[in-house]
Amino acid sequence: MRVRLRSPFADLELRASGVGETRERFRDRDSAFALLRPALAELDPTQGRRLRSLLFEAGDAPASLDDHELAQRVARLIVRGDIAVVVRPRAPMVSGLTKAFEAYSERSLAPVLPPLVDADHWIEFALQTETGDPIAGVRCEITMPWGLVITRTTDRLGLIRLEHLPDTGQCLIRFPELDDEPEETTEEPDEWELVETYSEDEILEPTSGGPGPRDNETETPPDDWALTAAHSDHEQPELTTRSDDPGSDGGSSSPSEPDDWALTAAHSDHEQPELGQSTVK
Repeated sequence: MRVRLRSPFADLELRASGVGETRERFRDRDSAFALLRPALAELDPTQGRRLRSLLFEAGDAPASLDDHELAQRVARLIVRGDIAVVVRPRAPMVSGLTKAFEAYSERSLAPVLPPLVDADHWIEFALQTETGDPIAGVRCEITMPWGLVITRTTDRLGLIRLEHLPDTGQCLIRFPELDDEPEETTEEPDEWELVETYSEDEILEPTSGGPGPRDNETETPPDDWALTAAHSDHEQPELTTRSDDPGSDGGSSSPSEPDDWALTAAHSDHEQPELGQSTVK
């Protein structure tokens, strides 16, 4: 099947690619579309049906397509080589017109772009210490509201500025080099303990508020007796009792036996202390 179209410079004949047929080569789809667009602008319904049949024969079976989509589909098949384009000039051309036609046929048509967005938004922030000094040379990752991740490094003033942003929103800012460092934690003790040191010449005396007896230790109150030790190797210690009689004076008195028991200690190297029991009267 063949489809003939008319362009300002020549008549175009589209056919399924075959061996031995003359075909115009195009570098990309846009250059092919630039040649087809003027011809497709005056496409009548009959030519449209024949062009869709040609697409079906070339292995592409589109559904309902408008003229613009149809031209894009044909241009794609021309670049692939599935459709051959034969160009027949409508009138003899001088060299200047020939160059103009070649430039027109190979001109790349700008693709259809969405409407331009006023991209005048910007973001700026600084990385500083607690004292306000700038931190330079730190890598930063900024996640934009639309998902794009931008990597920048702080300058000598610790600043990072992004300009010409297409939209506004909340950004996620992360410093990987700082976030990956382990945080130093200081554990406070449960109870503070005061430690006092004393020199060898100091004497520690217990006070009434001092600690009591330790566990497994019992205090044994002294009995009503006193032990007098002799410092001679031959003297015997004497055991005396305290007098509970308020009328007694400080004169000499014979030692009385304790109520419960008496202890006799010897300081000689050969004598052993003996423990005797007194008689309760």
